[in-house]
Amino acid sequence: MLTLEAASRALAGGLLIGLATAVLLLGSGRIAGVSGIVHRLSAGDLGPRGWRAGFIAGLLLAALLAATQGWGSSPTLVGGWP
Repeated sequence: MLTLEAASRALAGGLLIGLATAVLLLGSGRIAGVSGIVHRLSAGDLGPRGWRAGFIAGLLLAALLAATQGWGSSPTLVGGWP
């Protein structure tokens, strides 16, 4: 069962992702396609001022911060497994 706390965290996470995407789009005119960003970065294309590396570093640091602060959640099966 989805609790209000879990739903609030999911909503906040979605809003942060949307905000980051909007900032990237408005700031550089680029769409935040993570697979394309990683591909270009792995090919050695940092882009002007290294924005690709900064974007991926921000994603990884946010995940690390969430994990160390206990903000993550694990799904729980309610009922039985068929």
